[in-house]
Amino acid sequence: MVQRDLVTSVFADQSNVPTADGAAKPRSEQKDPWKDIPRVNLLLLGSDAGADRTGVRTDSMMVVSIDTKTGNTVLIGLPRNLQRVPFPESNPLHAYWPNGFDCGSECLLNAVWNQASVQHPDLFRGNPNPGLTTTRDVISEITGLRIDTYATINLAGFQGLVNAMGGVDVNVTRRIPIGGGHNQRTGAALPITGWIEPGRQHLNGYKALWFSRSREGSDDYDRMRRQRCMVGNLVDQVNPVSLLAKYADLANVLKKNVTTDIQQDQLQAWVTLTQRMKNGKITSLPFTSNVISTVHPDYPAIRDYVHDAIYPKPASKPTSTATGTAGTSTKPTIPQATRPTEAGDSDSKNAQDLSAVC
Repeated sequence: MVQRDLVTSVFADQSNVPTADGAAKPRSEQKDPWKDIPRVNLLLLGSDAGADRTGVRTDSMMVVSIDTKTGNTVLIGLPRNLQRVPFPESNPLHAYWPNGFDCGSECLLNAVWNQASVQHPDLFRGNPNPGLTTTRDVISEITGLRIDTYATINLAGFQGLVNAMGGVDVNVTRRIPIGGGHNQRTGAALPITGWIEPGRQHLNGYKALWFSRSREGSDDYDRMRRQRCMVGNLVDQVNPVSLLAKYADLANVLKKNVTTDIQQDQLQAWVTLTQRMKNGKITSLPFTSNVISTVHPDYPAIRDYVHDAIYPKPASKPTSTATGTAGTSTKPTIPQATRPTEAGDSDSKNAQDLSAVC
């Protein structure tokens, strides 16, 4: 009864959000449901929606690009403060922002959802979730990837998910403060109430959430790295046998806090893919300030980075530097002196093995 309630609550018979053109749909009735689908791109969104907040901001945005044969996966973290993000011509907001979402520090990637769902819902008649649709469209345009499916989880849901799983083991590379920051309404500084100490730690949901969200004494890029590490750890530590005993709690969390357009008849295919991911290699592609400018992003270069991370070229002998051809996009040269010192970010233009980053 718990299983039936979960499946009918979270996984719909038909998606209530229009999918991208040509989105991959596995065929669960086949022996290998992914046989005709070489790669699938999943958009993961962490929402800061809550009783004390107005509207929805996508606090965490990550594209999970999975090789369906090997399970090898690239986690692509997107800065929430990206400016001038492009709306595709197929999206109604392109008419308002034909040259990108450009109105200064208020027009950031994490404000796209509210721009569609709160500011211009009338442009999306018949679409029950214009914020999600537009966020998906914009991220697809940024990365150059077709987004096949999505899953969103809010903050309370993430905390409950980790608790229902029995906690998560994480390598903490430095002291992480619990608390800090500023009150969303008044701007007043908030106190630090505790710490997550360095070393290999077993975190409950509360501490796992702070590990993933804390910015005190840090920045968004370090936080994005910790979020990718958290996703990798959760994937690595999923154990069906141990989860079975906690299944009722897990189902309750998912029903209340998770939305997805994965359909019921696709569930067995995603179980198969998750098992392949556990046996594959997970790499991380961070977009830090040493790689891109969030104020004046070079979106053709970002799409080049994404393509190279997913389809890495074989190693070759170094050659002399060639001059860029007029009319082509060239990746920026990053001065060595400005590279970050955080673990795993020493060569952040390239995707790296997540185990090395974390």
